[in-house]
Amino acid sequence: MSKYDRAYNSIVPIVQGLFNRESKIWLLFWRTAGAAMFFILTIIMTNSLSKEVFGAFEYGRSSLMLLGSIILFGTDRSILQFFGRLESQKSGGDIFLVYRKMVLMVFSFCTVLLVIYFIVPESIWIKAFADYEGYLIILKVVLFVFFYSITVLNTEYFRVLNKMVLSELFRGVFKYSPLAVIVLYIMITQNYQYLFELYLLGFVVLSVITTALVLWLKHPLSRKAKISTNEILKKSYPMAISGLGFMLLTTIDIYFLKQYTGLEQIAIYAVPVKITMLLAMVITTFQAAVSTEISTLFYKKEMDVLQMRLRRITNIIFLITLPLLIGTYLFGDILLGFFGSSFTEGKTALDILLIGFLFSTFSSLSPSYLNMTGREKVLQVIILITVLINLILNLILIPSYGIVGAAAASSLSMAFWTVVSLIYSYKKDRIKLFVHF
Repeated sequence: MSKYDRAYNSIVPIVQGLFNRESKIWLLFWRTAGAAMFFILTIIMTNSLSKEVFGAFEYGRSSLMLLGSIILFGTDRSILQFFGRLESQKSGGDIFLVYRKMVLMVFSFCTVLLVIYFIVPESIWIKAFADYEGYLIILKVVLFVFFYSITVLNTEYFRVLNKMVLSELFRGVFKYSPLAVIVLYIMITQNYQYLFELYLLGFVVLSVITTALVLWLKHPLSRKAKISTNEILKKSYPMAISGLGFMLLTTIDIYFLKQYTGLEQIAIYAVPVKITMLLAMVITTFQAAVSTEISTLFYKKEMDVLQMRLRRITNIIFLITLPLLIGTYLFGDILLGFFGSSFTEGKTALDILLIGFLFSTFSSLSPSYLNMTGREKVLQVIILITVLINLILNLILIPSYGIVGAAAASSLSMAFWTVVSLIYSYKKDRIKLFVHF
C-alpha cells in the first residue's frame, strides 16, 4: 500500500464519522463546544475582571484540579481498565460494584484531608501558600473538593456505560454552564467578591445530577466478579501517581509564579496555557474514546488489530492538530489580544508551549497505552522523573524568567514524558505509537 493510500485511509474515517452520532468526530465536536464555551467565558472574565481577581480564580481552579487528582487516587482512570477486564469476562455490569467502592474511597480521602487541614496550625498553611489569601482559597477548595471529585468520577463512568456523548457534555458544556450563569450574574451585579465560591457551588449541583444519572443508567449486575477494595487501591495507585504527575506538570508552575511574581503574572500565563489546553483537547478526546478499546484488545491479545487502531487514531489526531498548531503560532498575538491588550505579553510563553505540544501530536497515545495495558508502574516511574525534572527547571527558570521560564519548563517536561513513553512501548510490544502513514 502506497503512502497516498494510507493517507486516504486515515482521512476516510473522519468523513464517515460525520454521519455517526456516537463517532469520535461528534465526541470531538462536543468537547470542542465545551472548550470553546470555557474559552469565551475566559475572554469575558479577563476583560471584565482585574488581573488580580482573575489570577486568584485561576489559582483556586488549579488547586481544585490538583487536590481533586489526589482525592480521586486514580479511580477515574482505573475504572476504565476494570471495565475492560470485566467486559472481556462477560460481566461488565459488575463495574457498578467497583464504582460504589470508589465513591466510598473518595469520601474517606476527603474526610482525612479535611481533618488534616484543620489540625495543622493556620500559621503553617499561611506560610506554605505565601499569604492569608492563598490560605483561604485552599480552605474553600478542601471544603468542596469531594463534589468536584465525584463529578469527575461520574463523568468517566458514563464512558463505561458507553454514553460517550453524555460524558463529553459533562466534561465540557454542562460542566461550564454553572460558570456561565455566574459570569452573567457578576456582569449584571458587578459583584466579583464571590466568583470562586459560586464556581465551587456549581460542582455541588453537577455531582448530584451526575450521580442520579449513574444510578438511572447503570448496567444489570451479574455479581460474578469479585474485586476488592485492596485490588482497586493496588490498580489505582500507579494511575494516581501518573494522574497526579500530570496535574503537577500543569499546575506546579502556578505555585512558583505566585511565590516569585504574583497573581497578575498568573493571570497572564493562564491564557497561553488555556490556548494550549484547547488544542490538546483534540488529543484527550481521542484518548478518552479509545481507552477501553485499548485495554480490551490488549487483554484479548489481538495485537494486530490494536496496532491498526492505534495507527489510525494517531494519524487522525496529527492531521487535525497540526493545522491548528500552525495557525495558533501565526496568529497568536491576535488571539491573545481578545483577552485584553496586556495579555499579549504572554506570546513568547505561548510559542514555547506550542513546541512542547508539537511533541505530543507525534505520539499522542503513548501515555494512554501504558495506562491501559497494565504498565501503570512504568508510567508512574516516567511521570515521577518528569515531575522531578519539571520541579528543578521551575526552580531555576521562574525566578529569572517568570512566565517564559514556566513555559520552557512545561514544554521540556512534556516532551521528555512523551518520547520516553513512546520508546518504551515500542521496545516492549513492538507497537508503533508514532505518526506513520
